[in-house]
Amino acid sequence: MRATAPVLLLAPTLLTGCKSGPNVVATRPTDAPETDRVTRLLIWLPPSSKYLDSGNLASALSARLVAQGVQVETVISRPLELDRADSQAPVIARFRPTHRLEIDVKDVSSSGSAGGQLTMFSVVAVLYPATGAKEIRRVHIVASKFIARSADSARETTDQLLDQLQATGITFGR
Repeated sequence: MRATAPVLLLAPTLLTGCKSGPNVVATRPTDAPETDRVTRLLIWLPPSSKYLDSGNLASALSARLVAQGVQVETVISRPLELDRADSQAPVIARFRPTHRLEIDVKDVSSSGSAGGQLTMFSVVAVLYPATGAKEIRRVHIVASKFIARSADSARETTDQLLDQLQATGITFGR
């Protein structure tokens, strides 16, 4: 079992009182470095689904990171990806990133209530070194609404994700 240290919890519904939004939790494994600098980032996204628009999120992540001085390569994986490492190997060899950020939709659950059907899901983003499976950071975004449906929503999600990584000691750019 992997040991992790909770770093920061941001619950917008509790902080704003009236604005609802996703809950965001960032963790750092206890054996991961306290700080790290990302200068070349491979972002690996799942295919778009009814929960996440990967194209919008890729554009928003790239725009913010490039503005911070990070060289970025984004890839939206194919449906039914069999071996991610095999798919990533040629991109890593060509681009030579310092890190990779893998984003996936996980834990989709639905429940019925008097008010109707409620679907909860989490988008999980894991930061790794360019090669290898040693996790550096993990960010969970738990939501009940589609993420990155519009460019504005994608920017909000990007801000939440990258702000959480920065709050846990990750810096972007040179």
